Amino acid sequence: MTNIKKILDLLQIKQIYLIFLFFSLIISIFYSYHLTIRFPNLIDDNYNLVVKNIPFAYGDLIHNLIYNNEYSTDIWGFKMYLSRLPILPFLIYILYQISANIYFIVIMKNLFFFQHIFFSCLFFY
Repeated sequence: MTNIKKILDLLQIKQIYLIFLFFSLIISIFYSYHLTIRFPNLIDDNYNLVVKNIPFAYGDLIHNLIYNNEYSTDIWGFKMYLSRLPILPFLIYILYQISANIYFIVIMKNLFFFQHIFFSCLFFY
């Protein structure tokens, strides 16, 4: 009896995960679309991300990662090496190496973080 319960629980978790993944994908597509409308300076004519225009001091940092291969930014004349936590800039850097399309970058970034949230909740619940 316990084996059947474990199998049913596993199937329910997979179904919940697939539904969660689907809704995360749909919400990310809508968010990407509205992001391009609200902030047109983030993209060029081909919907490629203009890295230098990313707000909150991430733009200069990711730009240096892509073009200068160093994790630093110049703020107020000082070279800062740890001005931001590294997971988001490195994730955007890796995704930008695959494709510069803003839809691809935003959707993959959101799916990455949503999956981590899902499995964290599953593990700690």
